[in-house]
Amino acid sequence: MGVMGSTKRRRWEEFIGGDRVSFSDGAGKVGLHNMGNTCFMNAALQCLAHLDPFIAYFLTGKYREEINLTSPLSTRGEFVCAFADLLQEMWQKPQSAVRPRLLREVLQRRAPHLFDQYEQQDAHEFLVFCLDQLHEDLNRVAHAPKPRTEKEDEAEEKRQEGLEEEFVAALSWMQYLERGKSFLVDLFQGQLRSSLTCSSCSHRARRFEAFLYLTVPVERRGSMNSVVQAIEKYLESEELSGDERWLCPKCKRKVDASKKIDIWKLPPVLVLHLKRFEFDPRRMRFGKIDKHLTCPLTIDLSGFVASPQREHCVYDVVAVANHIGPFGSGHYTACCQVSTVGREAVGWYAFNDDRVRQVSSSKAIGKDAYVIFLVRRAGEGQAIHRQSMSLPEVWPHFVSSRNSKVLDFFHHRCDDDAMVERSVSSSESPPVGPEDAATEEPPAGAAVGTREAAAAPV
Repeated sequence: MGVMGSTKRRRWEEFIGGDRVSFSDGAGKVGLHNMGNTCFMNAALQCLAHLDPFIAYFLTGKYREEINLTSPLSTRGEFVCAFADLLQEMWQKPQSAVRPRLLREVLQRRAPHLFDQYEQQDAHEFLVFCLDQLHEDLNRVAHAPKPRTEKEDEAEEKRQEGLEEEFVAALSWMQYLERGKSFLVDLFQGQLRSSLTCSSCSHRARRFEAFLYLTVPVERRGSMNSVVQAIEKYLESEELSGDERWLCPKCKRKVDASKKIDIWKLPPVLVLHLKRFEFDPRRMRFGKIDKHLTCPLTIDLSGFVASPQREHCVYDVVAVANHIGPFGSGHYTACCQVSTVGREAVGWYAFNDDRVRQVSSSKAIGKDAYVIFLVRRAGEGQAIHRQSMSLPEVWPHFVSSRNSKVLDFFHHRCDDDAMVERSVSSSESPPVGPEDAATEEPPAGAAVGTREAAAAPV
């Protein structure tokens, strides 16, 4: 048996405390038996099971302290416990392959559409369900407030007009935390800025939205040949005209407009879904885009963000879900980075249901890559923080309780948050970053770059 390396322990200390995490000799190199067209499930599970945060959080049993027993969207721990049991089988019991029977039984009850007539399903759709359900089962908000009405949303947007964008983005983050605070939010949640600009009066409407994954386009034709170019395409401005014209609130009529999405804050774990399936209007059916997109194993995303970042933007690819074959059938596999037990050295392994073999790093991302998992590279000060409404110091935004008006703006919401949020012992309180990272103005050298800088990944 081995234990988690010291660097990883420090990085995830807030989630695992002082608990030791032990592994079997063959940990992380365990296959999953196919139980009737379940390769889509197996591939997605292998990717999730090879993210260090999941290992640290679930194998110590810390998740049990945060199971939500009150939300109507929670399974009262049924799903998250089955997920944790599977991780224990894969990492702590000496065996070459396991049968995820319990998790599949729970899924058949909770999401029967995923196993409709034993047909091949989509690994990305399964992944989305897993992330959403794990979030609901582990949501630290005991009683969420009622959803705001459309009129309340409009009034809120009007109050925010003229305010600094980082301030508005932080308010949006706080409003999300009113309803959702979980281990999944701490790790996977980033923030987008979507904007619409009127071509007549130049009025610009903006909105900040949270995301757990990004779906980027893959072009069948043209010069796109890399994942970096797919991200660039996702961030391109789109012109709206004809039937898609925008009802401008200033002009009070439908106008041509430009639509733009920007990445405002990057999460610690970034999930990229390559949109390979599209509807062909000529053939009146869906098809697959088989184009090979290259991707380095380390990517600097600083040139793709529209705001300063508290942390650096260098990410390492740690897992890839692949789809082989045509739309509607084919086969799913995974390729994951497996840490050598107790050490920092790593190796890549291909997972084809219950068959596992080692591969070179050059084979990690191939022409069939469908979902790519990236983790922010570990380094000095690169801890992951538990998100809380009452602690803006640990948000990804440059605000703090000492010098920001955010808490004053929603002071009563913070009071409510303190009452409904599950108590966290003082030993688990989130670490506060350095003083220069807790100011509204980003410090010199904060992670923000240009598109040109990102064009040459490291």
